Amino acid sequence: MSRTELIRIGLASIALIAAVVAYGMWYGTVMNASAEAGSLVSTITVDGARAARVAAAKTALASLASDESAVSRYFVSNATLVPFLESLQSYGTQLGAKMTINSVSSDTQAARPQLVVVGTAVGPFDAVMRVIGAIEYAPYYVTVDQLSLSSGSAASAPNSANAPASNGTWTATFTLTVGSQTPVSASTTPVAAPAIRNAGPANVAAPAGKPQITPVP
Repeated sequence: MSRTELIRIGLASIALIAAVVAYGMWYGTVMNASAEAGSLVSTITVDGARAARVAAAKTALASLASDESAVSRYFVSNATLVPFLESLQSYGTQLGAKMTINSVSSDTQAARPQLVVVGTAVGPFDAVMRVIGAIEYAPYYVTVDQLSLSSGSAASAPNSANAPASNGTWTATFTLTVGSQTPVSASTTPVAAPAIRNAGPANVAAPAGKPQITPVP
């Protein structure tokens, strides 16, 4: 083999080695770029899922805010305490009984904020009972905890054009618990409600969830 041929073979070998090295470097660069692209795809997927969760959370929060606003109307706050008491008194005017709110206080023993309202309704028996029923079905979180009924003279009946004809006048003394959004400021002193009584010969068992009525002979 001549010297020229050896030189050619040497040059060809060098070119082949250079090509292999260049291919290896190019392949490594391509693999690194592919790995970076895969990482970017994963990041984009995670960010997209996170954005979807954030959007879902915002939608849920908007729905909860609407629900909270609807539910909060059933609870009394400092701003709605006076309108609530006025609405109670309006039941007496509309139904023919004289309504009086004796005291309003915060129940510090309750697990959740609530008010204790003590009041009286005076008028014909059917008007007084309609007032108590209207209070129970008022658009508030309200419960009639205690109720005392007693009959009085007809002379003490309220002077109201809406009062229906009835023999005698009855006085209902009631104690209400009313749910409140936060502890409501109430400066009046709570009045202890009397035992629940009614005129009659025997004890009457009240349904579950209703105040016990104990007739007095």
